[in-house]
Amino acid sequence: MKRWPVSCFFVELTGGETSANLDYLADMGAGGIVYRPDAPVPLRDKLAAAACSWSIPPLLGGNLESGANGCVTGGTDMGNQMLLAAGGDPQAGYKLGSVCCGEAGSIGVNCAFAPVADLDFNFRNPITNVRTCGKNPDTVIAIASGYLKAAKENGFAAAIKHFPGDGMDELDQHFAISENNLDRSAWEASYGKVYRALITQGAPIVMAGHISLPEISRQLDPGIDPNTPATLNPAILKGLLRHELGFNGMILTDSTNMLGFLTYCPRESAIPRAIAAGCDMILFNKNLPEDVSFLLKGLKSGLLERERLEEAAARILAVKASIRLHVKQQKGTLVPAKSALRIIGSEIHKSWAKQAAEQGITLVKDTQQMLPLTPKRYPRLYLNVLQADDSPQTQLRRKCVEYLTREGFTVTLRDRQQGRDMAWSMEDNIRGVSFLKNNFDAAVYIAAYATPSNKLSVRLDWTGMHARGNDAPWFLNEIPTLFISLGNPYHLFDVPYIKTYINAYAYTETILDSLIDKLAGRQEFQGVSVTDPFCGRGNNNLL
Repeated sequence: MKRWPVSCFFVELTGGETSANLDYLADMGAGGIVYRPDAPVPLRDKLAAAACSWSIPPLLGGNLESGANGCVTGGTDMGNQMLLAAGGDPQAGYKLGSVCCGEAGSIGVNCAFAPVADLDFNFRNPITNVRTCGKNPDTVIAIASGYLKAAKENGFAAAIKHFPGDGMDELDQHFAISENNLDRSAWEASYGKVYRALITQGAPIVMAGHISLPEISRQLDPGIDPNTPATLNPAILKGLLRHELGFNGMILTDSTNMLGFLTYCPRESAIPRAIAAGCDMILFNKNLPEDVSFLLKGLKSGLLERERLEEAAARILAVKASIRLHVKQQKGTLVPAKSALRIIGSEIHKSWAKQAAEQGITLVKDTQQMLPLTPKRYPRLYLNVLQADDSPQTQLRRKCVEYLTREGFTVTLRDRQQGRDMAWSMEDNIRGVSFLKNNFDAAVYIAAYATPSNKLSVRLDWTGMHARGNDAPWFLNEIPTLFISLGNPYHLFDVPYIKTYINAYAYTETILDSLIDKLAGRQEFQGVSVTDPFCGRGNNNLL
């Protein structure tokens, strides 16, 4: 099997593989390995076992979008790309890339599935959102360019994603083929501008998404189904990406376990069709031996030409050579010494994360002049922390109460799991507005809805709104009410009546520290929105 150029599979491993299993993967055609995040030392040892035993070193990948936390536990988390974009630091992309690739590189990782080059044009899109730098192509180019520069300095091959551009519709590729419905001129002025710039700067890998580009597909080849996802569409990969944009590097699919790939045609034909369409490497498998058999069947049937498969293998080898894996293999340095792990969570990286938080947290509006939030003005707070896990014991709830109590507030926390309020019984609810005003001086909502894979919407989830429930802010005209988002920047779509609203874009303790300082007036708000937080309604809606 090793004689065949079928090292075009980027496999995901669980961590329980033996040396025999790893040899088997190499024989079966694995050219890259991904492990899910783990502690530094055991993950380094796993990568070393794989990298050092194969005749051709594998690409060792990680989803390094916001920090090394995407690869290794304890890694520095910079927040996300939207936080960095809102901060306006011209070095933000370079710092992000240095953190991601420097820390992940210390355990042997050499390939980053980042930076995200998508544009956030649709606030209803559940998967792009804060992973992007917003909707301005120049901002995306600036941050992605800095990331690519840092990746190269750290010996990484970075994959810009998700070509031909996500963020236009309301779909998630995990569940369906996304559609980018822009015409040629609009695409060229947005996504095209981003990819041309990053390709010119030498991006080594482009990750193709399960995204259709129907208007341009029709233009390039009227005979192709315009709804074909890019991963299976030669008009988009060979015609647009290779020929028009001049990309000469490696094309990697997004995960082929997504429904955007699985539902277009049978997997038996989709695997060879992806390579035939122009992809060079397949990301993730349902069953590796089966996928290899599908590839070889496609080769035998003529669905895939041998020359195209050999070209794919050559491009994979070229990327490996560009980051000098063959040289490192000879020197025995594919995985650095354990002393290199000192960079993980280093002080300089922590200082960059702190700076990103200070610069990026954005005050969207405060029409009631509620800020600063101090115990002198509002000694008694009613706190409601909204998140996917409604257990009152979750870390975020504890942290919020701890931080606000430390500031000198008396905090009453809503128990969302039980649908009631601590120290605020149903009998108290019956007492109505007067009881509310007599017991609380202000209300604070903190929403931590991230932009996760496999979730079709990122919306506020109210509970206990039956009868006299107090989950939603019905009382904002009775006591001053503040809303803070530690995730989705578009919650004003659901609470447009909120008068004081802050976007912090992500939840880390570093961000929470900076947020508290800003609420108290010890830090100024510096962030500038890089998307429309008012969701097209205008900034004077329902104030």
